[in-house]
Amino acid sequence: MRKIILLFLCVGLFKPPLIAQQSKELDSLFSLLDDSKMNQQQMLVNRGIALKYRDINVSKALDYFEKSKQLAVKLNDDGTLADNLSNIGYCYYGKADYKKAIDYFLQAVRKYEAIKNFQDLATTYLSIISVYRDMHEMSKARDYARMAEKLIAQTKDSSQMVFVYSQWGGIYSQEGKQDSAVHFMLKELAIARSLKNKSYENISLGNIGLAYYDWGKFDLALRYIDSSVLLAHELNNDMVNLASTHNNRACLYVKLKDYNKALQDFKVSIMYCEKSGYNHALMENYRNLSDMYYETKDFPNHSFYLKKYYQLRDSLNNNESRSQIQQLETDYVLGKKDLELVKKDASIKQQRNQRNIFIILALAAFSILGAALFFYKKIKTKNSKLEHQQELILSQKNELENLNHVKDRLFGVISHDLRNPLNTLQTYLMLSDNETMDADKRLLFKDQTVQAVAQTSNLLDNLLTWANMQIRETTPEKTPYPILDLVEDVTSVIKPQAQRKEVQIVLHVQQAKVITDYNILSIALRNILTNAIKFSRVQQEVIIQGVAEGAMYKLQIIDYGSGMREDQIQAILNYSSIQSLSGTQGESGTGLGLFLVKQLLDKAEISLSIESEVGKGSTFTMMLDVHGRQ
Repeated sequence: MRKIILLFLCVGLFKPPLIAQQSKELDSLFSLLDDSKMNQQQMLVNRGIALKYRDINVSKALDYFEKSKQLAVKLNDDGTLADNLSNIGYCYYGKADYKKAIDYFLQAVRKYEAIKNFQDLATTYLSIISVYRDMHEMSKARDYARMAEKLIAQTKDSSQMVFVYSQWGGIYSQEGKQDSAVHFMLKELAIARSLKNKSYENISLGNIGLAYYDWGKFDLALRYIDSSVLLAHELNNDMVNLASTHNNRACLYVKLKDYNKALQDFKVSIMYCEKSGYNHALMENYRNLSDMYYETKDFPNHSFYLKKYYQLRDSLNNNESRSQIQQLETDYVLGKKDLELVKKDASIKQQRNQRNIFIILALAAFSILGAALFFYKKIKTKNSKLEHQQELILSQKNELENLNHVKDRLFGVISHDLRNPLNTLQTYLMLSDNETMDADKRLLFKDQTVQAVAQTSNLLDNLLTWANMQIRETTPEKTPYPILDLVEDVTSVIKPQAQRKEVQIVLHVQQAKVITDYNILSIALRNILTNAIKFSRVQQEVIIQGVAEGAMYKLQIIDYGSGMREDQIQAILNYSSIQSLSGTQGESGTGLGLFLVKQLLDKAEISLSIESEVGKGSTFTMMLDVHGRQ
């Protein structure tokens, strides 16, 4: 179960709350709205409307913040411009568009630094922490937490210190250090109550409940989360908060096996998500509902919500967005350095006159030296061009050969291995209208069709991944990631296949953070598990076990199925042609799965070893780097 973190949507929390309490307030603002005018009043009216929509409908809020931002640019009002940029970043975070959220937050940071507004600068730092925590970029989250804490210590704003403790508590909680997390969150709650601020207190209660949830102390977790839900409804001014608190309580009810109460809370949370456009919480609701239905063996609903989760997640958070976010961060750092250079320029100008004579002499010397080297460079350039052309021709030849190989492999798989499952599907559809067919036969054909569709989907996924890796020559994106979370993600997708064959997947995985490319390791693990299930017999086990060994982490997949000969093992390890074999129940394959696994793992620099004996099963062992080793 994935909880929704309450704490950290901090933009504007250090200012008097402007969320709409009555429709009359919005009506009065709309009456002042006049798009034909471009003055300060219109800028503030648009901003006021946006603030009232911000926590109930982020899409509408974005429109009015954008209008206010454009007017602030034209009126040269840097303070209002910075506030609008920060709030736009907040709205995109609520929509789970992390790339745009970071973009606007960093624009706001630059403006706040320029006008020396350190209080709102600290607030924006706290918001950036939330984005990086959701992306599991914990090192960046810690960097911004230190920057915010240092800045708030200088301003001595006790209300902002609430959110510093909140963020540190969240960071420790994600790292599995729940005692430290609760320590910081209780300090957060004490300050919130001393300030008599119900909104701060509500966030603190929710955070403490989540920390106890992760700690496994569910009675304490329910006490704090119940208090948070009641206070959220008492405040009744923030749909984002209401969506988050109901989702968190639903997750807790699932842990306590009270599925009816859990379902009620999930439905309420989804309702608030849809009203506010809060995609981040909506995505996690889908994932949590899928997990709950899997636990209750309601597989149609499990598949339905899992599909909705992946569709929404893939549309909002892809690898391209991550690389763009890293580029935005780099641009921000370079921008700060450029600003420092501008400040130093004044002192450089004072010394310029003294350096002019030296520069003239130096230029003369370089001119003489340049004339001497001219002919030498001309000859060297010609030689370099010839060498470069030869290298280019060789590179193009290798690339064409590689593309030809990819083309042959693609056509071979498409013409042969896609035909059988598609024929199965066609046969079922033709027979489905035959009312004289026995129910048992109809069910058998249905099961065969489901397997054919699943096989075709997995084949296309592998095929496209392999072809993309061959053609685009992409570089793995290695980040620290909890290995147990990754294994559970993969097994949740594979389990329906295992259940159809009555094969049990057993996990003995020690939690640790490993340095890996999430997508590569997920695809490799999924293919190995699929292969293990394929060659296992009914009611056998497939074991996944993992343990840290010093600076490395050993991840093993063990099955007790058909096993392999030595020449088959060597064919996998040496990229030789792999012949597809039928499974223990006649399952067909392409031979591409393990071939793809070996190529992917080599690309990610993950070693793979295979031990197998015909008739007794196989053991696949992967060695991964542990995060934090010296």
